[in-house]
Amino acid sequence: MSIAAGVIGVTPWRKSERAASTTGARQARHPDEVIGSEVAQNRRTWAALERLGVREGAELPLQFYFETAGADADRELAEYLRAACGYTVEIEAEGLAGTTPPMTVGPAALDDWVRGMLYAGYRHGGCAFAGWTATVRLGGSKAPEKCQEADAGRVAALNDGIACGF
Repeated sequence: MSIAAGVIGVTPWRKSERAASTTGARQARHPDEVIGSEVAQNRRTWAALERLGVREGAELPLQFYFETAGADADRELAEYLRAACGYTVEIEAEGLAGTTPPMTVGPAALDDWVRGMLYAGYRHGGCAFAGWTATVRLGGSKAPEKCQEADAGRVAALNDGIACGF
């Protein structure tokens, strides 16, 4: 049977503690202020991935999200992620969404990657990193049609069709 499960690092488009500007866009806090909570979330997510059979050194594509900081800021970050990192990025009303090519995962690798994403958003438009997901194929399936994202007891169906890289 073809089943895919996803684990979300943090909730996409989550309500944040950041002060909203007059346009309603949110400005990213300095990465050093939030890295501790992001690393703690990575630990919880890694534990969930291990329960799904993922081991350190495995390669997985990661889907990522940024909150909007306004149209100009979103475009600046999207252009940076495309040009400098080779990611395919979609600008949405709530911010940005994209996917990495398969990358080596593990606690340290994920922490380093998240740190890089925090700084990318902060330096290129001021967009706040809103999290990431990983889709894990269960049962040896070659190409999942849908995945399930698990986040604090909520489950939402998601088509696995974004192809981009960081």
